[in-house]
Amino acid sequence: MAFAPLMAELGLGAAFTMIALAPMVPEWVKKPEGPKMNVKILAGSPDDNSDNTFGGAVPQIALFDVNGERLGYWRNEGGKELLGKGNTADKQVGYIKEKDNRKPEYITLTASGFEGICITSVVVFHPESSDTFAFLPGEIAAQCESVWDEHDGESLLWSNQVTNIQFQSPAGKKGTARPKCLWIDSPDENGKTTTKWKGLGTHLPDFKLDNSTYKEWERDPFQMCGSKARFGLYEKINEMMCPPVFDKAPMEGARIPMSEFPTCAPGLFPDANGNVQEDLCKDPAVHGAERKTLSDAFGLNCENFDDEDGDLHGQCPRHIRQRDPVACNGRRRSEPSRKKKENLQNRFLGKLVKSYDIRQSARELCNSKGSVGPNFYSYHEKQFCDMGKKKLFSLCEDDGQVECFDGLLNTTRHSPTKGNRSVTHDSVQDWR
Repeated sequence: MAFAPLMAELGLGAAFTMIALAPMVPEWVKKPEGPKMNVKILAGSPDDNSDNTFGGAVPQIALFDVNGERLGYWRNEGGKELLGKGNTADKQVGYIKEKDNRKPEYITLTASGFEGICITSVVVFHPESSDTFAFLPGEIAAQCESVWDEHDGESLLWSNQVTNIQFQSPAGKKGTARPKCLWIDSPDENGKTTTKWKGLGTHLPDFKLDNSTYKEWERDPFQMCGSKARFGLYEKINEMMCPPVFDKAPMEGARIPMSEFPTCAPGLFPDANGNVQEDLCKDPAVHGAERKTLSDAFGLNCENFDDEDGDLHGQCPRHIRQRDPVACNGRRRSEPSRKKKENLQNRFLGKLVKSYDIRQSARELCNSKGSVGPNFYSYHEKQFCDMGKKKLFSLCEDDGQVECFDGLLNTTRHSPTKGNRSVTHDSVQDWR
């Protein structure tokens, strides 16, 4: 069945329909058996046999409870475990504490490899709860692009991709769609990275089964995009760092602003100097017995397990840390890392996708500062997007027309007097 009836039934635009229906996919959301939490991560696919894969190293996972306390984590040491394009990583996440069975309400994903990975969907299960959480990072990023003040035009966020996901409405109607995927990446040994964002954090109950908040969010995207606790992207993040959480557990989809902050350390919020402490062993807010416990839990080799009330190396007293877990973060200035960005768009030089999918838009790609991918032609729009220049061309309608896209030769036409070079391609794919 086509996707349009689902959109009409829910009264939502295409992207918000996909976000709303993300949990309702019986073929790819199957609750596992066992005592551990379960996370499924689907990589996007460019549908070609080139090296321009959307897969990569499986992201590292951390889960937190309603109060922001650590529940468990899964680590991809050295980024050695890989996730192929269009494939799913199915990870069991054990609890840090024995006999713990608290429900996860926050998740962070951190890039563990140097080549970048484009994530299409994330599904989270709790072993003893009927709740299922699922979200589509690329769709959220595309919607939030115009809202985020921090978006500076250099951040390459999302791509169209070809992997179909089946959706099912609350009334039982089914359809398929190709959700966008979100890029995250970790800097290599030379500090080079393909995208600004190393990871993400999400408040899972806002993407819960049967969530009915999306009509409100479509009317006011700030309600989805204006809170780091609800959904946020981060330049500095790892599986040991704590995301911001809501001060009081909100009802699913509750309106913002609401008070939010990390309740453990190291946290993802910057300190008074604008720096983020990524090293748990060096964070002055992690002290004494707590540092020893976390060092053991994460398999670290932290030192200086000083006394509880000490002020070793400029750390602030326990009574301050108890009142404000991140109060000490400004006591020690850390050097910000300098990332050398390489252009992720260069991966797609000479590539063209011609899509019959009415939900994929050349105009949307060209109008977005955050899109990245092959040059793109939409059959239903009769529009071609030169992704390198973010310039839109209409389909050539006659032989003498210029400044247009020739759909037979798969190249742009220009007036010889203007000196513009035609855009040509060595690889052309049809997405049907």
